[in-house]
Amino acid sequence: MNKHTLPVQSLVVGYLVLTLGACTPARHLSTENAAAADEWVQEANWADGITRNDNATSFASTRLAAANGGLSEQSSNSQIDEPPPTPPDASAARQVIYTGRLTVLSPDPAAAIDRARQLAEDLGGYADAVRRQSVRLRVPAAKFDAAMQALAELGLVTDRAIDAADVTAELVDLQLRLDNLEALRQRMKALLERAERVEDMLAIEKELGRLAGEIEQLKGQLRLTRDRVALSTITVTFNAPSGTASGLAGRVRPFAWVNSVGDEAFGARPLPHAQPKLGRAPKLTLPGGFVRFYQKDHRVFAIDRGQVVVKLTRQPNFDQADVGFWVDQVRDRLTTELGVPTQDPVRRVTQNRSPVLVIHGQRPAGQKPLGYLAGLAANDKHVFVLEAWGPADELERQAPALIESLETLQINRGWW
Repeated sequence: MNKHTLPVQSLVVGYLVLTLGACTPARHLSTENAAAADEWVQEANWADGITRNDNATSFASTRLAAANGGLSEQSSNSQIDEPPPTPPDASAARQVIYTGRLTVLSPDPAAAIDRARQLAEDLGGYADAVRRQSVRLRVPAAKFDAAMQALAELGLVTDRAIDAADVTAELVDLQLRLDNLEALRQRMKALLERAERVEDMLAIEKELGRLAGEIEQLKGQLRLTRDRVALSTITVTFNAPSGTASGLAGRVRPFAWVNSVGDEAFGARPLPHAQPKLGRAPKLTLPGGFVRFYQKDHRVFAIDRGQVVVKLTRQPNFDQADVGFWVDQVRDRLTTELGVPTQDPVRRVTQNRSPVLVIHGQRPAGQKPLGYLAGLAANDKHVFVLEAWGPADELERQAPALIESLETLQINRGWW
């Protein structure tokens, strides 16, 4: 067979081999078509290592024009001489996909999930999926660190992981492949306009259909990858403490108020809204600078300008238990469920000679550790609990004054 009279199907195959090169996967060719394509490559000096060389491409197009019988060498060259697509700027900013995972201990997983969803919306993101105890969030990449820090404050973090995948090269490769296929499609359309025989048109249209499918697939991959770069994914799993009702490692804690110690401090329960009118203050002198903002049902909340919060409550005593018993219960709650290691209790005495025990510790929370202090006193009927929390350095500064305040507590003269 004379190589100048090859069927146009073989010529299309040869043309694609020359123009696509590494940007399209290899195809299974018939023996005749593969031989024809190989012959073209040899005649165009591709054995010298040239890839998509203008001379080789021009030669292939000239052969195709001769076989079609209607294309001049000048018109063929006018198609090939189009400027190639401009590759993306290699100096552009790196494109990175960030993925975060958190496992958080929370007494109320449902409420924590609601707060996590609201947090994502406040940062310009959204909840992508919600399960019974987990939520998958999408947040702007620029807010990823802020989101991870805020989510960690919703409870006790028991596991944390961050993955970063650099997809800069992948995006560049996808864009180059897409540009090459788009350029090839335009050339194939030009060939279709010049084709005269029906079998030639069918062969070119078949190839155009294949190209359209690959182009749409690449566009989808680009959209998905760019979306994952723009919006980071954070998956948070909230687990309820296993010891709140039935005990941990043989521990039994049937006292509801003990199981709620630290809820506001560590994010399981929000602070109450401030009340414009407050009743008479309890018989305890708070340090200077603290402002009460809530008082109801034997609960008092106050805050200072350093973001140290004080919560004072009166709880029921059982069987006239002494204050040491209740301190042990609270320490067990803090250590086993909230991840707050505490120092040995410090003993103080109130003005009416009742003992007060004080424990304190801190827990990592974002960039700054969270400090926590609890002071307890008891009489036959009630247990008086003062909790204080805030930035560790601020709480450390206020701790001596808070302990002195506990010494002013008048537990035998009524609460307020």
